[in-house]
Amino acid sequence: MPISVNQSGGRVLIRATATESYVVAGNNTVSNICASALESVNSAYISKVYWSGTWAVARGANTVLSLTGNGNWDLAGQGVPIQDYNTAAVSVTGSGTILLQLTKDSNTSGTQAY
Repeated sequence: MPISVNQSGGRVLIRATATESYVVAGNNTVSNICASALESVNSAYISKVYWSGTWAVARGANTVLSLTGNGNWDLAGQGVPIQDYNTAAVSVTGSGTILLQLTKDSNTSGTQAY
């Protein structure tokens, strides 16, 4: 599960070249997209997508994107982020490469030593 960028309370960039699934909501023992032990993710929406190949993106059991060829969409920038099923797991199925940017709604608590 390659996660390229993961900001606490911000964004997470997921890169996949095969079928993968990411748990969204929960603390760091449950959620794959928590940036630290201090973060608890409430939800996340799909804000950008870059792809080559053929991909299906699902939230839980619901397919929200079917992508073929090459392209990119700045969904949030165009005012149409995919906010459906925000707490459901994100699954990608296909071949090629896909990058998904999720924007998180999360809480952080405590102090973390670096």
